[in-house]
Amino acid sequence: MSLDDERKEIEGIYAASPIAGVAFGYADHAFELQDATVGPSIQLTIQSGDSFQAGLGSPGTNLTRTAGIAFFKIWTEGGNGIAEGNGHAETIMCLYRNKHPNNIKFGIPHLVPIENEEPHTIHLVSVPYRRDDFNA
Repeated sequence: MSLDDERKEIEGIYAASPIAGVAFGYADHAFELQDATVGPSIQLTIQSGDSFQAGLGSPGTNLTRTAGIAFFKIWTEGGNGIAEGNGHAETIMCLYRNKHPNNIKFGIPHLVPIENEEPHTIHLVSVPYRRDDFNA
């Protein structure tokens, strides 16, 4: 599985159940933050990490494991509290929690501390994952 295949799998989960009324920026697309008074925005960033040999075997069954994190940055209108952003964060966490599409295994997502950056309130959901590939 290539990095591009990995990205498509991660994006595909959100694309299958998008949050209505929320502007979404996929990892490989240009993203323009939506005016918070019009509606919330979410941007996906994928940080693929190190790979290492996770298993030995005969040719073709050697396991390579790659760790990574998908970040979902959620902007909502500042001054209106954290409820809207928390709701979007919970939706994203439920979409990815312990899911296992193809060779990707997602862990337990968590919400990073909330920031206020006027005129927005910003939530950041971190979704750890690992990808296993067999190689020669």
